[in-house]
Amino acid sequence: MNKRIALGAVLLTALVPSTAHAQQVTGIKTGFTLTKSGLDAGSASNINAVANRMGRRVGFREVFNPRIVEQHTRGLDGPPVPNALTGFRWEAGNEGEPDWRPQGITGSADAYPNGMAGNYKVLITSWHGEPTEYSRVTLHNTTDSNAGAPYRHVLLVYPTGGGQVQPVISHAGGLAWIGNFLYVASTDRLLVFKISDLIKVKPKLRGEVRTYDYILPLAGAYTPSPALGVSSVSLDRSQKQPALVTSEFLPNAATGGRIVRFPVKANGRMGATVASRNAWSTDVTNIQGALMKSGRFAITSSFGDGNPSYLFAGARKTPLRKTEWPRSGAEDLFLVGSNDRLYTLTEFEKTRRVFAVDASDHGL
Repeated sequence: MNKRIALGAVLLTALVPSTAHAQQVTGIKTGFTLTKSGLDAGSASNINAVANRMGRRVGFREVFNPRIVEQHTRGLDGPPVPNALTGFRWEAGNEGEPDWRPQGITGSADAYPNGMAGNYKVLITSWHGEPTEYSRVTLHNTTDSNAGAPYRHVLLVYPTGGGQVQPVISHAGGLAWIGNFLYVASTDRLLVFKISDLIKVKPKLRGEVRTYDYILPLAGAYTPSPALGVSSVSLDRSQKQPALVTSEFLPNAATGGRIVRFPVKANGRMGATVASRNAWSTDVTNIQGALMKSGRFAITSSFGDGNPSYLFAGARKTPLRKTEWPRSGAEDLFLVGSNDRLYTLTEFEKTRRVFAVDASDHGL
């Protein structure tokens, strides 16, 4: 074959995405039901006791007070992946700490139709501890910009009675925020917290909560049946009724996990039981995050430090568009619908970043 023709064929092959063995999302008939625990008068009373004993409830205005906030994000050091539009790095201590790894991401664009939590544009990330899976969330004030944004870590705790607490043990693999409710994916269930329960801890009691200034007590949980992995959660506002979308991580399995859609009220509440609206299976392996927009899917896949991450996007029953990212450890997904920016974050030390790409340009 002529070398010039051969080179052209190679270039054409590189530029045109292959659909051979392309991953897909396919509907399944299995239905799932979430059953509530907590989120009642008893849990509210326990949280009130925590607030009364350990400190006081506070809002974003106090959390982000510029006179007392100590940590700020840094700008990206060049694009973390091709076509990244925005993002940030944490301070060096958080970027490199080996005992905490970021997992989930959500923001006020999920929580409220206008994208604002009062006067603030807020981004929330979740982290799990290593080797003990304590869990925390980080509140970022991104009202002005992603870079230079003040942020605060908040330890997740559960009340044990009498105003006492213990750290929540959870992988905290994904986040969805709607109204006053923060849903946290916790491997086999959804944990539920209320933003209005954010507590500033008295200095003399911070030794009880691993020296954290702020805590957020657990209000309740939803457990699925039949058994279902709840490795990530996201919010879909593109339909008439909002929905929580969960995904299932199966490490290095021959096939991927299941993606399930559960309806949620516009104010963030769900009932005593919640039946799934739809469920799908996919052959995307090592799912770290999944979300939906107008019936289309976006899925992140990654496994291990030193390996690339992947974004898969498209409609069900069709080959998903696959984008390879050179950065390892891409996790949960969060969509800002107003500007079509798809956010994710990476977990490994020294290379962890938060960044966004154009959702439509990537197949969503």
